[in-house]
Amino acid sequence: TAYRRQRQMCIRDRASSVRIALAQLNGEVVLLSVTLNSHSATTATATVQSMYTWRPHEMRTVNVWFEYSSIQNTLMLVTATVKGICAIWKINETTSTSSDSIVSLWCTFNTANGEIATACLVVLLPEASYLVLGDARGSLTLFSLPNLHEGVCELTPVVVYSKLHGSDPVSCIARYNAGFVTTGHDGMLHVFTEIGGEGKAWAHTSKRNCLPINTPDQIIVVEKTTTETSRKNQDCGLYVCGYHGSVYIIWDILQGYQVLRVEGGGWKRPHRAALTVPQLSTAGATSLVRDLPSVLFVCPAPLLKDNTVLQLFGSVPQ
Repeated sequence: TAYRRQRQMCIRDRASSVRIALAQLNGEVVLLSVTLNSHSATTATATVQSMYTWRPHEMRTVNVWFEYSSIQNTLMLVTATVKGICAIWKINETTSTSSDSIVSLWCTFNTANGEIATACLVVLLPEASYLVLGDARGSLTLFSLPNLHEGVCELTPVVVYSKLHGSDPVSCIARYNAGFVTTGHDGMLHVFTEIGGEGKAWAHTSKRNCLPINTPDQIIVVEKTTTETSRKNQDCGLYVCGYHGSVYIIWDILQGYQVLRVEGGGWKRPHRAALTVPQLSTAGATSLVRDLPSVLFVCPAPLLKDNTVLQLFGSVPQ
């Protein structure tokens, strides 16, 4: 249970590189920038381009998440401690070598009742910015975010949905249409919709069972359109990734079919799955069986007591 509540590694995929954040046992967080070099259709190598280490909190950091705003063109890292103390850090993706310019604190906040934060979503929009935070006891807290260019501030909750997922951890939160969706280790998916179109009020509109997935671990939303206006009026593809025992499953919630099933346990349990769906309207788009996406897995494999190997499964970047 303790392992499922803690996400000590997060990954941000880009065209030819990967940004990785690792929360270490000593309380420090390591930022890695890794470049993927393709040698052939079957082989590739990874090179660590940069590494930066700092201590975000006095207490141990147990959870980390990358959040990115395409509108603000800003990469952020959310960190959380064992006592529910959290912070959002702005990440400078330039090539500057100054340690002070790599990360800067934006805001701090706490979870309800000091529980460990287990999932989060940061959305920065011109009309409103907000933070959705899930914790280890199934509660969901919404915060209103200040302007990105303001100084360091402490956030206060706008609304708290207590025990939304019972007493089980909230495992993931993702944007969906004009609102967001959450999943928890109770096996349920909840849908929230924006009220009034200003991002300041939300309504809990529906919930779905994630079966056959008992433990949802990731939500993947495949947007059919990229503009905010069309997003509000058009559904997106909705996939849930998670476990049934030691089996990892990707399940299409809306269509009700199994996209992928991966047998295995231990280090073979995928930490992260990335779905790639071609734009079917684009000329020369890749033809897929049943229009299913290709999948990239990132699996942490234990090597030594103080070391870890990242196993990548999927197509080699071209």
